[in-house]
Amino acid sequence: MATLFVNYDSDNLSYKLNFTSALNTFDTVFNVSVPKGFEYKPVKSFDGFVAAVIFAAMESGEDLEIMQPMTLKGLQNLTYFVEAWANLLPERYKKIKLNASEIANLPALAGNQAVLAFSGGVDACFSLIRNAEADWADTAFDVQYVLGVQGFDIGKEKFEEYDQLMARVAPIYEQYGCQRLKVWTDLKDNSRQDWNMSHAAQLASCLFLFSEHFPVAMIGSSEPYKDFYLPWGSTPATDYLLSGRMAVVHDGAGFTRTQKVERIAKNELATSLVKVCYQLGYNNNCGHCEKCYRTRLNFYAVGQTEPLCFDTPIDFKQLGRIKFNREGKLKQLKSIYDHVIQKDIKQAWVTYLKYIIIKNYILYHSPPKLWLRKLKYTLKRK
Repeated sequence: MATLFVNYDSDNLSYKLNFTSALNTFDTVFNVSVPKGFEYKPVKSFDGFVAAVIFAAMESGEDLEIMQPMTLKGLQNLTYFVEAWANLLPERYKKIKLNASEIANLPALAGNQAVLAFSGGVDACFSLIRNAEADWADTAFDVQYVLGVQGFDIGKEKFEEYDQLMARVAPIYEQYGCQRLKVWTDLKDNSRQDWNMSHAAQLASCLFLFSEHFPVAMIGSSEPYKDFYLPWGSTPATDYLLSGRMAVVHDGAGFTRTQKVERIAKNELATSLVKVCYQLGYNNNCGHCEKCYRTRLNFYAVGQTEPLCFDTPIDFKQLGRIKFNREGKLKQLKSIYDHVIQKDIKQAWVTYLKYIIIKNYILYHSPPKLWLRKLKYTLKRK
């Protein structure tokens, strides 16, 4: 049987987690940093720490003994989460039982406050803006705090780089009066869980460190409903099953990336400072990698040909040299094309985009002839 135990150091606002199994045993630390005047309350239920190790536990195939209390909701949802992943990748993740030492009977937190995972990318900026500006009026969440994690996309040893990134993107959330919370952790490195599959669960574990402050933890969506694919670590099909003491909200899946950029483009600070790649470090976007080019095309599709988040003009010849050999990335190009066709945009770059899509399908995805004919038909202008 695998075991999970967590110790809290109140002097340093720090948690030390120990996970033990026959296949994988590790210790990991979560250090919490809060702004001046924020009186931190330690967790009373350990749902988030189970999320932190759930993929290691499923991979071991051993039932997990949690030595501290969980909420009933957390225990139930994570049991469904285990069932989902045992179905998605049965050769890797096994159906295990979660045994909590105690069910914590805690009153629900009142209010509509949410803490948003935020690194300054398109997905997080969109979620921040549409909730802070109450696009859906009374249904918007009250986002007064964002969370920046060091130890995931930014390595645990890269303190200067973390500060550089946060200095760049801080004006985006500060314009709404939001403050930043921080978690430093070595979970990703020490646990050695497959990041592609476990990233939402590991991120949720950091958000749950504030489960005595906020009823909602918000994660910006990656793909829209019509294009999301499984198995993948963060989708509307599985993220909500991480809910426990906090409700985990997978926000924004009803929008394509181009629609998200269209919303961001109405906000000058976000358009100037959104961070989409790390090829040049943490202060600027390189403007020439695959992700930068997709984002440039998102902006082109909504009428912004020179967004201030890029320092140089777009070079369409370079676009032709990029390999879109992952189906998910090619779907995003197709989504951009669908958007401009719907908006009846007739410019030379649209024709070139159509060529790039067909070329990459032929080179890297080997579609049957019937599929290719269907693809050409869907790309054909009406």
